[in-house]
Amino acid sequence: IITDEYTGIRINNSAIREVDGNKGVYVLRGNIIQFKKINILSSNEDYSIIERIDDSSYVRQYDTIITQGVDLYDGKVVSWKS
Repeated sequence: IITDEYTGIRINNSAIREVDGNKGVYVLRGNIIQFKKINILSSNEDYSIIERIDDSSYVRQYDTIITQGVDLYDGKVVSWKS
């Protein structure tokens, strides 16, 4: 028996943040961090299924999502040290 079925993007709950009342995730575009909004369709303790929205302010499939980190903010430049 199938009770619910969702189509969307699966994201680890550890990546979800709340900024200015909007739920979203931080993604890496080149070496710049951007906050992208999400619309959660369903979630459990490990992950959430989010709606695919064709808007550049929302997360899209193939975005590189940052799952851990501190001091993250929109527009932060990330530099890599080897």
